[in-house]
Amino acid sequence: MTEVSGDAVPLTAFRQNLSLSKRAEECAIRLRVPKSKPFRHLAHPSALRDHPIVFLTCAIHQRRALLANDFAHQLLRGLWERSGTMNGWYVGDYLLMPDHIHQFVRPASDADDMWRWVKMWKSVSSRELKREFGAEPPVWQEDYFDRFCDRTSPTRRSGHT
Repeated sequence: MTEVSGDAVPLTAFRQNLSLSKRAEECAIRLRVPKSKPFRHLAHPSALRDHPIVFLTCAIHQRRALLANDFAHQLLRGLWERSGTMNGWYVGDYLLMPDHIHQFVRPASDADDMWRWVKMWKSVSSRELKREFGAEPPVWQEDYFDRFCDRTSPTRRSGHT
């Protein structure tokens, strides 16, 4: 079993993308819920929808231990390092477990929708993991868990982000 943690993009670049405008901070404090199109996942404050910090979890189908190796780590890290320029999603800290991943991500203002970005790297990594290990499809679970973090979150204040 291998546990790997690291920065997929330089942490300074990730931190530069974390700053919220004064208006966004004010709205986040009031926690207004948007009246726009419904989200597939949990509803999120409108002020954080454009540039949120997202805690994302994705799991391998049937929780197979396909990620406990250097090949999977290098593959995913490479995809995530390029995703900032290709898809507008910046990956900060992440934790790679044998059967799932946790990561903190943040979109640029012109980023692809989160579901498109997740679908892209899951699709590319699935092909490569099938080729390298003969993994039976599907490789990833279809859905994922996302939690939008904000400055008023109790977990944020206690330091458990």
